[in-house]
Amino acid sequence: MIHLPLSKDPGIFTHTTLSNGISIYYKQAEQLFGLPKIACCALVTVGGRDDPRGKEGTAHFFEHMPFRGTKHFPTLAELTQDIENNGGYVNAFTSDEVTGYEVIAPTSMIEGAIARVADMFLYPILRPEDIEIERSVILEELRNKHAHVNFFVRSKVMEGLLGNHPLVYATIGTEQALNSIAQEDLVAFHEKYYNSHNLTLFFTGDFKSDELLSHCETFFGSITHKGEKTERNLELKPHSIVEPVQTYTPSEYNRSVYALGRVLPKADLRIATILKLYTDMLTRGFTSPLYQEIREKRGLAYSMGMHAGIYQDLTLLMFTISTQYRYMDQVDTIAWEQMRAILSNDERFQEVKHSIKQSILHREYSVGSLNDEAVDDFQDYGRIIPLTEYVALLDSIQLQDVQDFIEPLLVKEEFLNIRVNCDRQGLSESTTTTENVE
Repeated sequence: MIHLPLSKDPGIFTHTTLSNGISIYYKQAEQLFGLPKIACCALVTVGGRDDPRGKEGTAHFFEHMPFRGTKHFPTLAELTQDIENNGGYVNAFTSDEVTGYEVIAPTSMIEGAIARVADMFLYPILRPEDIEIERSVILEELRNKHAHVNFFVRSKVMEGLLGNHPLVYATIGTEQALNSIAQEDLVAFHEKYYNSHNLTLFFTGDFKSDELLSHCETFFGSITHKGEKTERNLELKPHSIVEPVQTYTPSEYNRSVYALGRVLPKADLRIATILKLYTDMLTRGFTSPLYQEIREKRGLAYSMGMHAGIYQDLTLLMFTISTQYRYMDQVDTIAWEQMRAILSNDERFQEVKHSIKQSILHREYSVGSLNDEAVDDFQDYGRIIPLTEYVALLDSIQLQDVQDFIEPLLVKEEFLNIRVNCDRQGLSESTTTTENVE
């Protein structure tokens, strides 16, 4: 058991609210090296899954637009240059479920940093000429994603497992949808979702709390509840896997991939930790039994990985191996053998448990990474997880707990198996086929 002083726990944040009810999480922390900094993030509970049907990509498109100009920072240079020239940066991101606007800056620029985050949230200009330029940029980003077979694999896994669930639609959108998004669509999206219901603020750094809260009240205190609160309570309905084994032969890729996936109910912190232990036992590091069996002993694959994606109403377990199509039956046999055998390997369990704990305890927590960890926790669990709580939970989980949860899930017929055949042997044209389970 490792005892950590609560005063130094990087996962303990102070929570308060503004006069209009907006939640603020903040942590006063010194920069490990160099001059004092502050990390700011405005997290909006809206993402790709909230795009209007037929307008997929709207949330991500909108996230790009503040960099084209806001009310008080009408150009990209005015928004970013002063921050960048002083060692900071301005950034934004869109996921399936959230959008975030970030600034890291010297603490001496705290007012300007908060002002920029607020302006990106509240006052994007959305000039028609800027929308057209950014449309071209996003279409190029889409082409870059389509150049990678993993994007194709993920889309097929999501489609096969989730049917009509909104998570099936890629956050980046489609070319047809992106070309249809107009200024009025972006304005309507902003008016619907960018309100106090859906906003949470995060700050980490070397600042005075009263100064921070005063600036937040100035820039965010006037935001109203006008608009909708994003709901994340969709019932997880059973979706029938029509073809458990599906083979695709797209012509545009040069790497074949074997993938397994299944859907689970929303995972709480304990279940997510069990899944982390299991997936790491199976695929983490050069010494994992699966890696040894498939790559080191037989040379059947280059890379492999397994992870659990935590969403706000479900969990997606996904496993991929890059291997030639002619090896996939052999890889399938080995993978299923190892997925079951690893549950009896206590030595591997203890090794992975120790490794996860060490990676946490020896991580260098900058103000930026502290803020990122807080945002990630909030997105997954609706709260920030203290490090002491996570380490104690990790200590409490035994191999039997992993066995009890995982074993009932290892039913082959309940997994979707996607096989992407890009080996050029015997392929004369691009086809899409499906196979039945043998």
